[in-house]
Formats: sequence, structure tokens, C-alpha cells
Amino acid sequence: MAPRPRTRPTTLSRKAPGTAKSKDSSFILFLVEQLGSLGTVRSRAMFGGHGLYLGEAFFAVVDDDRVYFWADESTRPAHTAHGMGPFTPWPGHVMDRYWEVPLDVVEDAPEFARWARRSLDARAAADAKPKTATKRVPIARKRGAKPATKRASKPATKRVAKPARKSKRKKTR
Repeated sequence: MAPRPRTRPTTLSRKAPGTAKSKDSSFILFLVEQLGSLGTVRSRAMFGGHGLYLGEAFFAVVDDDRVYFWADESTRPAHTAHGMGPFTPWPGHVMDRYWEVPLDVVEDAPEFARWARRSLDARAAADAKPKTATKRVPIARKRGAKPATKRASKPATKRVAKPARKSKRKKTR
């Protein structure tokens, strides 16, 4: 199944219908309650949506009453098997690291907690991998060419106002 397209409200209203924008949102409270078996899950408002944290680990995005968990190669197949797609904050911009969680999973607290745990474990494994530094390779020069040097800048000079010019027009009486 192809991921369903996601649209954003076209008007800039304070609160579009069906969105979870306030800190006291009942949907956010419901999600935190559903994930209670993991420990202390907290939410934080960000960029018009919310982020979910377990301790310092950021693992989920909540936007327009939809939940997106951090996903990698090991967790993404579960999302695609349910027909879910990646987080698209606006048309044309896809955040492939966060994938939508199906509503039936969100409503089943033990299953939702299992999905969250897999997301957290995948995120921790990715963060634990040593990041390889890219090797800087010098740009090849033509044989016999001199190395580039910085051009000497002109010495600083103080600008002095020039005296007023006399008019070349003839004075008429």
C-alpha cells in the first residue's frame, strides 16, 4: 500500500480543526498515558506540534493528531506493513527518520509501548554507532602550478573630504 498523502491547512489560523496544538491537549495526555509502562514520558511543544521524550531521548513527533516514531531499517517494515508513510511536515519535505504509527496500534497500550520501545532501541543503537569522519582530500593542482596565496589587501587609508569645486558656468548679471 502506498502511504496516504498528508495535507496541511492552507489558512494560517490559530488552531486548525483536528490538531493538537495546546500543551494541555487531551490527545497528548492520552499518548503519555498509553506509554506510561515505559517510564516517565514527557511532551514538549515544538514547531506547531509536539515531541515525545523518554528521559533525554527524543523518539516521537506528534502533529495533526498523528504520531510518528523514529524509524530505521529494522523498524520501518512494521510501519510500511500497516500502510504508513514518513512524516511530511509540509508538501515536498519528507523527514524519512519519523514514520507514522497506525491508529489501531496507538489505541492498544501494550502494543503502542512495544513500538515505542523498538523505536527507542533503534535510536539508541544509531546514536551508539561511531560516526566516521569524512577524509578531507586536497584539490588537485596542475603540475608545476604555484600554491594559491591570499592577495594582499590595500593598506587602509583615511578618506578626506575634497574641497568644493568652483563652478565652470559663467556668471551672468
